[in-house]
Amino acid sequence: MNKFLLWSLMAIMVITGCAKDQTTAVNNGHAIGFRAATTKATEIETYNLSSLYCTAIDANNDNYFTNVGFARGGEYFASSPAYYWPANGSTLKFWAYAPSSEAMGTTVSINAQEQLIKNFMPKTLFEDQVDFITATAQGSKENEVSGVALLFEHKLTQISVYGYNNNSEYIYKVYGVRIVNASTNATFDYSTDKWTFNGTDKATYSTLNNEPKTLNGRQELTSRYVDGEWVSNTAMIIPQKFEAWDPDGDPTNEEKGTYISIALQITTKTGDRIFPADPNEDYGYVATPFAAEVAAGVKYVIYLNFTDGAGYNDPEFGGEGPALGETIKFTVKVNPWSEPSAGEIARRQLEGNWKAKKIIESYIYPEDYPYTKNEPKEIVDADEVREYFGGNGFYEFTVDNKYMIHMTTPEGLKRESAMTIDDQNRIYLEVYKNPLPDANGEYGYQLVPVLKGVDEENDTSTTYYDVTNTNGDYEFIKRRTFIYDRY
Repeated sequence: MNKFLLWSLMAIMVITGCAKDQTTAVNNGHAIGFRAATTKATEIETYNLSSLYCTAIDANNDNYFTNVGFARGGEYFASSPAYYWPANGSTLKFWAYAPSSEAMGTTVSINAQEQLIKNFMPKTLFEDQVDFITATAQGSKENEVSGVALLFEHKLTQISVYGYNNNSEYIYKVYGVRIVNASTNATFDYSTDKWTFNGTDKATYSTLNNEPKTLNGRQELTSRYVDGEWVSNTAMIIPQKFEAWDPDGDPTNEEKGTYISIALQITTKTGDRIFPADPNEDYGYVATPFAAEVAAGVKYVIYLNFTDGAGYNDPEFGGEGPALGETIKFTVKVNPWSEPSAGEIARRQLEGNWKAKKIIESYIYPEDYPYTKNEPKEIVDADEVREYFGGNGFYEFTVDNKYMIHMTTPEGLKRESAMTIDDQNRIYLEVYKNPLPDANGEYGYQLVPVLKGVDEENDTSTTYYDVTNTNGDYEFIKRRTFIYDRY
């Protein structure tokens, strides 16, 4: 899941004569901008996202702006015209999505009462389909420099079809793939994070090439021949539960069950035509029933084994029964669109600005420790928390998308540092022990582990480090746990 930053351009702009939704007074400081992240997919990734669209609702439940585009300019994204934060410091709530409603062919209705992407219908051709990502967040004037963190998630299902042939007696030439009788026309609701279908409409999604692919071993059947080379090509459809076509009980598919249909030509190794029988037709369609419940943000890889057969005749074209011998054997494998390392996941979870809100001092003693044990202590007062850190550079920190930590300290001792990631993909922060240089004139520091306990819903993170102390012949550990808020 690659993350990327979206910031407002820092040049101050004066807005004149532009239409706005908001009535809240604005603060003409830095324009509203975002830090955003998205999971990796075929259609939308960090490098190829050129724009996103966002609606903001203010503290009065009025639309501050509606479906405003934020366009990429080099490393940054900005809206034109720029929108500025409310001057009173009140919070704005954001609902973001990509691509545009025009590209998706949908109606977007986002306000205080409903947050809906209505009547989404994927294009019928794989190559014309678009990915769809959404994010929600909130922020205020405090975010005008850092930007608001947007974590985008994919809301569609990705399907790829592979074929396998280990039968040297037959030559399979594949021209295309169809997914037949998938439900379409649905509305996405931000409040429930779910799709609701608007009726019982069914669609066929397909891809077709003029240049066939000769099946030899395992190959992707949904790929397309573009400018002299084969390019990976997958379906992007609405998450749903497929009910398989029953070729024996419902040979003409009156119940509109789902199946995978392959456009192909079959010949013997000596060139004799097996399928389709008509020599004037380049290809015919063979079908395999398909049943599965597919989820958003997941890539499903369907493997079709042609070694022992070629499936059923496609009922849409009037055929019944097996096209060639036994039916295709297939398995479904679920792969995530991207599987980042544990270190990358932790880095993405931490990306943003953090401020310590609580410190807990606790102690770990051996079972036979004979002396008085210290009781845990909590520091929650903001001024006390700030004083506790002093110049050690760990009260506030920012993690950006380049694995850098930028720290703010009273003495300005450590402005930034690279993260340390060990061979087990654990991330550590370099933290100053104290503001005094050691004997070599260098400021001492220690590595503080970043735990996996990042609460995304409440934007809190927990880190700690241990100091070993001695009392007589006994060692005990003083643990300092820091609880941070994202701000």
